[in-house]
Amino acid sequence: MFTAMTVIATIVFITLGRYSGSLGGVAHASIAKPQTSLVRGGNNEINMDKGNVGEYRFYVSNKDGAEISEVSMTYSIDVVTNAGYKGKVKYSLFHCDENGVYDEANDGVSLNQNGSIVKATDDQMLLPATTETAHHYILKLYPDTAGDFGFNVKVTSVQKD
Repeated sequence: MFTAMTVIATIVFITLGRYSGSLGGVAHASIAKPQTSLVRGGNNEINMDKGNVGEYRFYVSNKDGAEISEVSMTYSIDVVTNAGYKGKVKYSLFHCDENGVYDEANDGVSLNQNGSIVKATDDQMLLPATTETAHHYILKLYPDTAGDFGFNVKVTSVQKD
């Protein structure tokens, strides 16, 4: 009888044993910073008359100051004539190199638009993450009447999924 009690006591001891542990750590979350900038090139004033073609050069970059975008961005370009001009203006937007050289047959983004360009985009309008990139453009303006007019160029960028 003595032997049977020892076995029972041993089984009870093993059954009551319990072990637990935990693991901890530190996590840090940060939000990637998007950067898009529209940089003017050339003069603020474009002198032209009826029949002349004005040109305005600019570029879109994923760098603002010293900060390069940490996320990829797609973008579109809008061009709108300010109120007050009595005539009509047609716009054409082209990709170009940093010297303004372009191929009219192959580099057109939006051609012969009356009074405005709305959400012009193509497959080249992607700014990659972490690699400094600039896309150069030349905007051609074709007024039909002599006179002063202004225009606005707007870039809208969206984080690429």
